[in-house]
Amino acid sequence: MSILNTTTPKNIEQQTIERNIQALIWNGKYKEAEAKLSDQIEQSGPENWLLALRATLNIYKSNFKKSINDYNQILMTDSTSFDGNLGKSNAQKAMGGNYKDAYTSASKTLEIYKDQKDALQFIKNLDQQFTPVATVKPSYSFDNGDNEAYNLDVNLTVPLNTKFALLGSYNYRDTFNDQLSSQATTQLFQIGAAYEFLPNIKLKGIAGINSINADNNSYEELTTDISIQIKSIKLQSIDIGFKRNVESFNTALLERQLVQSNYYINYNLSTNFNLGWFTQYFYTSQNDGNSRNLLFTSLYYNLLKNHHLKLD
Repeated sequence: MSILNTTTPKNIEQQTIERNIQALIWNGKYKEAEAKLSDQIEQSGPENWLLALRATLNIYKSNFKKSINDYNQILMTDSTSFDGNLGKSNAQKAMGGNYKDAYTSASKTLEIYKDQKDALQFIKNLDQQFTPVATVKPSYSFDNGDNEAYNLDVNLTVPLNTKFALLGSYNYRDTFNDQLSSQATTQLFQIGAAYEFLPNIKLKGIAGINSINADNNSYEELTTDISIQIKSIKLQSIDIGFKRNVESFNTALLERQLVQSNYYINYNLSTNFNLGWFTQYFYTSQNDGNSRNLLFTSLYYNLLKNHHLKLD
């Protein structure tokens, strides 16, 4: 930036300023980027390249509505703008609840820029969100009481459109204690659905039968998990639900046929500087008359930008 002067060609000056602000955004220096953008807009007016940068900054800051407004302003002066059309589709996807609009904006980009690879990849990635997917998760666990368990989880999600999906799951668990010569197996089949009835507000319900076969007791129990998931508040998510399940920690508990009714709230607060706060509350009542209150809270830091590595 220091090499710019009155003799610098305008296109070189613009490219230099643009790359500098982009670098600030990519490195999470949002206040500096915002300050430079404001100064530049004040000097030269709301030119499209500056609006595109501000829209990008707002996506990184999770200000998706502001980002869409900037892209709309770009398209008002240049309806064929590549940054305006594809950028708008990215903002609509990021905001959630606007997937049809995101498809429309990306398709318009392809009408103007035929076979453009970024637009094609965007639609491909969006399609994958609404493609049937199955996950299989085997696990093994043990504790200091000589209890061991083999577990298999299979989950299936079948989206029918951008708002409604069918759900299915199967769980097999074999738990045993060789010291006590005890063993029990459980098989849980569940089906359900998820429906986003308002933007970023989803109702999810799943129910089924858990079949238990223990040494001295065999039975079946109804299970269910019903929740409402709210992500309409910036950088926050709330899950409120009810879950009915069988206590299956070990063979002794399975023999007792303990059924739990759980009322729960999950709350997560994210920030633009990688710090987050997660809180979970459970109230559980059991069919043997016992009840419990559990509160868990965790302050965490995302070590990577993709949020796959956290430090609690």
